[in-house]
Amino acid sequence: MPYARRDSSGRVVALTLEPGDEEMLDIGHPDVLTFLRGGDAAGPGKVRLSSMDSDMARVSEDLIDILIARRILMFTDLPPAAQRKLLERRKLRAESAPSPVVPAEGGDLI
Repeated sequence: MPYARRDSSGRVVALTLEPGDEEMLDIGHPDVLTFLRGGDAAGPGKVRLSSMDSDMARVSEDLIDILIARRILMFTDLPPAAQRKLLERRKLRAESAPSPVVPAEGGDLI
């Protein structure tokens, strides 16, 4: 997570990865996104929309999976670039998923 330095009006004026006197903020925090986009020119609504993009990408992936599972859409109907992107995202998501909790002998969770 980045550390944000604010000016006297509370606007983020610098980001760093090193802790110090700066405030730790989530990378998706609206103030961080505003700073990364070059200030308030984008407007709060535009910053919020942009921060929702990853959520909408996941909704789109889930929708595609449902359409394929119901055989309404064939994976091969998608353009090759879309196929590659979906496969890469699935691979990354699988690699970053937490390990399943396995019951120990006797049935207790470890």
